[in-house]
This record gives sequence, C-alpha cells and structure tokens, in this order.
Amino acid sequence: MKPMKRLWNLIPAMILWAMVSVFLWGWIFTFLTDTKPENKLTLFIDAAVTDGTGLAVQLEEPLLDDTISMVKVHPFTYAMLDSEPLRQSDAYIVRASHVEEYRDWFAPLPESLTTGSPEASLEAQPATSPDLLVLDGVPYGIRVYHAATGTGIAQAFLPYQDPALPDEDYYLMLGKASLHLTANPGGLDDRAILLAEAFLNLP
Repeated sequence: MKPMKRLWNLIPAMILWAMVSVFLWGWIFTFLTDTKPENKLTLFIDAAVTDGTGLAVQLEEPLLDDTISMVKVHPFTYAMLDSEPLRQSDAYIVRASHVEEYRDWFAPLPESLTTGSPEASLEAQPATSPDLLVLDGVPYGIRVYHAATGTGIAQAFLPYQDPALPDEDYYLMLGKASLHLTANPGGLDDRAILLAEAFLNLP
C-alpha cells in the first residue's frame, strides 16, 4: 500500500513537470524558428489554415531578402494565449462579418493596392475580383474569397468555407500596428504591401 501511496503523492509533481516541459520546449521551438518582427512578415487568417507552412513558402519566394528572413502564416487561434502578435500582424485575411469587430487593427489600403479595383461594400458584392471593401469612404480591404461563386485565392492552403458558419466573403487587410508599413507610426518599410501583393498574385 505504501508504494502506491508514494506514487499517488508524486502525480501532482509529475503533472507540473510535464506542463513545465511543454512550455519550455515550446519556447525553445519558437526561439529557434522565429525572429524579430522587423525581420519577418506575418499574415494572420480568420479561418482554418490547412497548410500554413506551404502558404508561407509560396509567399517567401518573392519576399525574402537581406532584411526579411521569413514569412509566418497563422490562424487567429494561434494567438489565443497572447493577442499581441495578432494585433501587430502585417496583414490579415478576415471574414466579412468580423470586419467591424477587428476594425481597429486595420490600416487603410495604399493607392498601389486599390487602383483599378471596383468599389464594394459589406453588402452584396458584384461578381468581380478583386473588390474593395470601403468603410466610411476609405478602402480597407480587398476581397480574396467570393462566397457567391465559391472562388478565392490560395484555396489549396485555406478552406474558406466552415461547415459550422455561413459561407461569406473574406478580405485581405493591412495591419495598423505593422512595422512594415511606413504610413504607421514607427513603420520601417512598406514590405506589408509587398506581402499583400504576393498573396494576391497566388492562384
């Protein structure tokens, strides 16, 4: 009976050790596979991501240089424990019904991304692509998934349809706190625009 009691008494310590190990190895993995915000571009997606690594590789090809060493692609759920990386993302892909909820995170689109795009609103969209999402007269997003036609960009990596939610449009936005947008306070460069262009050029 005593050996069993001793084993039982050890269980809390074993659980604690397992939790510490998970956090430690998670931190080591992040340290080895991540870098400073100024040296990476980040895209957060308001949907499931079936192949974030594959999508990141596709985006990295035209974007890596002496300053940018990686592109990271994450679903919004990646930031459940710490929302700061999500708020500081360089770009987002967001469901139409969530635009207002996260609106404070978005920067207006630069003219280079809006020229030639027909205006659109949160209501019914014309079947043209890309469409601008205009809020209070200012373009904030470009439609990357058209729910009415079921067509979208990078569908090999992103299943825009969620069986638990109504099918709806998705928009590409730029981050208001991104270091890679010179229109933002503290912005170092405009590589967030290049990230958006790279995504829009995917099949």
